[in-house]
Amino acid sequence: MNHIWRERKKLWCGLPFTFTTYFLFEDKFCIQSGLIRRQFDDVRLYRIIDVTLCQNILQRLFGLWTIECNSSDATAGVFKIKNIYQGQKLRDLLEEKIEIARKENNVSSREFYNI
Repeated sequence: MNHIWRERKKLWCGLPFTFTTYFLFEDKFCIQSGLIRRQFDDVRLYRIIDVTLCQNILQRLFGLWTIECNSSDATAGVFKIKNIYQGQKLRDLLEEKIEIARKENNVSSREFYNI
C-alpha cells in the first residue's frame, strides 16, 4: 500500500536523527518507532476526532510543528505528530482525508460523543 505522506520525526533542532517515522495512507495514519524493538501503531482516519496544530518557541526557530490528534482509538487515544516541517499542509491534508474516510465509513462526528 502506497503512502500519501511520509516524514521522519526531527530533533528539536530539525535534524532527522530519530527512530520515529510517520505515514499517512488513504484510510489510516501510522507511527513506526524504535530501533531495536520496533513498534507500529495504526489509527483509522475516521476515528480521529480533532486535529490541533502547535508550535513552541524552539520549533518556531527551526520551522517545526507538532500536530496533536484526539482519536476514539482504544490504543492510540491522543497522539502527537512531533517536530515535522510544513505542519499546516499536513493538517489540511489530514483533515481532508479524515472527512473522506468518515463519508466512506458512514461515520458522523456526533457518534464520538455520549449523547
